[in-house]
Amino acid sequence: MGAYSIRDNEIELLSLVSRVEHGEEIVIAREGNPVAKIVPITASEREKNAKAPQELRPYGLNISGLAGTDLSWLDEPLPEDVQRAFGIID
Repeated sequence: MGAYSIRDNEIELLSLVSRVEHGEEIVIAREGNPVAKIVPITASEREKNAKAPQELRPYGLNISGLAGTDLSWLDEPLPEDVQRAFGIID
């Protein structure tokens, strides 16, 4: 297991990740105290994570809580003070 200080200028995330991919565990320390560990994931975790993106809804598509809500106001222009604040109008 490798141990590295946060202040160590020789640490490069890509090289650490490469080492973890080959089975090594990496400990990150701050002022000599371990604060984090980078470990390889198991095959079952890798399989579970590979499926996860398909199970997630894309951002903005969870409108089930808005059923029956009047959303017509979304088509109306912003109030003038808001438009001025964002530089949309002078």
